[in-house]
Amino acid sequence: MKKLYFLTILLAVCFTNHAQTFVYSTEQHIDETLTAPYSTFGVEFTTAVPQAITYGWESVSNTLPSGWDISLCDYTGCYVGVPSSGTMTAITLPESQNGTEGFIKLTVGHQEIIGEGTVEIYVFDSNDHSIGDTISFHLVNGTASNHEIASNEPFKIYPNPTKDHLTIKGTGTYSGAIYNSLGQSVLSFKRSGLSTINVSNLRKGVYIIKYSNAFGKTFNKRLIIK
Repeated sequence: MKKLYFLTILLAVCFTNHAQTFVYSTEQHIDETLTAPYSTFGVEFTTAVPQAITYGWESVSNTLPSGWDISLCDYTGCYVGVPSSGTMTAITLPESQNGTEGFIKLTVGHQEIIGEGTVEIYVFDSNDHSIGDTISFHLVNGTASNHEIASNEPFKIYPNPTKDHLTIKGTGTYSGAIYNSLGQSVLSFKRSGLSTINVSNLRKGVYIIKYSNAFGKTFNKRLIIK
């Protein structure tokens, strides 16, 4: 399992400056090819110094092929598929001092179905939703044509949550919009490649960002403005 110390950095920052935010790091991104009928991939996380903590998590997106067999496990819990959210068992101070860590693991069976996809999960301190970051698992089985890969490639957004700027990574020329909880479009865009948009005028809350790529594929993701 990959080990992630994003909360080590983030919690240290929060104790010194509450206005700081954490930026997405590629160290949190697992990019693997499935080489066995069933494979397991995981990310571990811990705090800056040993302390009691309860981790929560939310599914941001899941574009893995529908025919794949998928299960998710966290610290002391396992689920069929990728649920929308979960809360891990509390880690006590003695357990933290003894090296107990939180984790997210995905076990995937490709069922001989060629394809690829990405699961993105926001992990946070259950006492403060803003203390956390997004981890991702990009998994591939078999060889697809360049057109198939490009047309199905999900777009990436980071950081998420954010409060001022949002970076979008897409394929070719793409367009989209951000919608509030009432389904109203509050910001639209048309860009290409890697671009950044200003979201500082949006109120705090949960939004949906919809994106259409150059091949006519449409993707939705949840966006948190804090």
